[in-house]
Amino acid sequence: MKMRYRGQLDAEQRYEPGDIVQDRGGGYRVRSYSGNWCPVAAPADPSCGPGRDGRDGAPGADGTDGKPGAPGAPGEGFRFKGVWKRGVYQQGDVATSGGSSWVCVAETNTRPGVTKAWAIMAKAGADGAAGAAGRDGTNTSVIRFRRTIEAGPKLQMILAEDAPIGAAVFTRSDGLAGLAQANAEPNALAIGLVTEAQPAGRPAEIATSGLVGGLSGLVPGSIYYLSPNVPGGITATYPTGVGGYVVIMGAAVSETELNLAIHWANYIGA
Repeated sequence: MKMRYRGQLDAEQRYEPGDIVQDRGGGYRVRSYSGNWCPVAAPADPSCGPGRDGRDGAPGADGTDGKPGAPGAPGEGFRFKGVWKRGVYQQGDVATSGGSSWVCVAETNTRPGVTKAWAIMAKAGADGAAGAAGRDGTNTSVIRFRRTIEAGPKLQMILAEDAPIGAAVFTRSDGLAGLAQANAEPNALAIGLVTEAQPAGRPAEIATSGLVGGLSGLVPGSIYYLSPNVPGGITATYPTGVGGYVVIMGAAVSETELNLAIHWANYIGA
């Protein structure tokens, strides 16, 4: 039982078991559980009240660490899909479009930037300033090709007609060299090019293959055909006239030189 000193007995006060009071005779009594007042063998000092709080004790030692918690759910990362193309994209997919990078935030099959299913990650930068104009290029493939070309065999034939340098000729039934033309046989059966201008009735040197020089107006790299319109002429335009012939004469390696390689290709039917 906990004892509490309550001072002089007061008939109007309510007392609990363990309360100690001083009666009128100077004695001390304690209230019992039965509600009776019992004398106290050793009267309590009425000046003894509750003591002051004592000092705090030293801090206790740290407790041991608790058990590790359960692993968390896997986190969602980005999945790079490259350049956008038609298909279904899921949240977390990353694609590039229009120079910008986009991340999909909701399932979609739309192009980035069209709907809110895409959020921009990195915007395309502005175009840089235009660079200085470069020098005109040189068709090095034609130059390398030209260095390996040598002049081929040459013929000596009497001309049936005046022939300028570079004129295409064929062999007539009389054995003379006539001006070839891709409009009919045997005119289309070109055998070569005249290497020097000569008048009719004179012998002329005729190159049958290889490098032929002294020409003019050629476009390097272009294929040249026997002309269906100009006797003895060659053209870079592919023949398409019905009834004519496609005769490949060769390829230009410079503005003045042709790699002569005659090929009778086909007849142009209706």
